[in-house]
Amino acid sequence: EALVKGKMYGPALVADEWRAARVVDVRNVPEKLTLSHIVLDYSATELADSLVKVAKKGDFAALAAQHSLMAETAAQGGKIGEVTYSSLAPEFADALVGKKKGDVVKISMGNVIQIVKVDSNESKNRNFVIKVTDKNLLKISGGIVQGMSGSPILQNGKIIGAVTHVFINDPTRGYGIEIDKMLN
Repeated sequence: EALVKGKMYGPALVADEWRAARVVDVRNVPEKLTLSHIVLDYSATELADSLVKVAKKGDFAALAAQHSLMAETAAQGGKIGEVTYSSLAPEFADALVGKKKGDVVKISMGNVIQIVKVDSNESKNRNFVIKVTDKNLLKISGGIVQGMSGSPILQNGKIIGAVTHVFINDPTRGYGIEIDKMLN
């Protein structure tokens, strides 16, 4: 049985303590992305909206060279290069979930707006994002920590997958891989 968003599991008695869990989100996420961007001042919302429309059909590199405030990447047609999904700030990660090669999105973050183009994405060994919400478990464990790779993910007493990675910027979140993918 696949994880279902919103579904409750438990309560279960674990070492004299009742525990329950709720699936807060299920996402298919890429392991790595190759991205390009155009960086604009946060006040340039109209320009950003216009560039998103044009960038979906036009020459992204030329638009980056002409409009981006970040000289380093503008000179390279906006190329950021390859990044791991887990290294992205949550605003970026959320905005890029489910995006495919060629997709263009607008991300407002801090004092800038970024127009981001997905040049490629690679999904090899990460199937879904997991989040620890149990406050007691977080207090005891510190969340999903390095060294937990391979730890089983249980659902209704059955192994449905394993932890693969922790989000670098958020130890409450990590990646999981489905058992079916592990066996193939």
